[in-house]
Amino acid sequence: MARLRAMHRRAATFSGPLGGSDVNEILKVADLSMNTRTRDVMRGDRAIRLSVKEYDLLNFLMRGAGRVLERQEIMHGVWGENFYGDDNLLDVYISYLRQKVELDDAPTLIHTVRGVGFILREQTN
Repeated sequence: MARLRAMHRRAATFSGPLGGSDVNEILKVADLSMNTRTRDVMRGDRAIRLSVKEYDLLNFLMRGAGRVLERQEIMHGVWGENFYGDDNLLDVYISYLRQKVELDDAPTLIHTVRGVGFILREQTN
């Protein structure tokens, strides 16, 4: 049952052979875009190369864009329900994503909500 729940959750969360369609899905937040069919990620006109877990994490953040995602929710959504590692792993991957996605002259997109988790949205002053 746990395997079926995990497969159902992944199918609902990520586009792919289990839950995807033949149409390209483009996720956008500000000037960051992700094509879930080709797994291409762009910030403006710059292509971004991501590892598999970095991509899964960014995909999860983009699908929940505009709302605060709790650390535990992200860990379960990206690493699965049965992952019993250190949640510092999430901080490490958020750091990797920030290094690749954030630009010096562009608005910040990945924000930390202290004591809760993270939110993906365009920075507002």
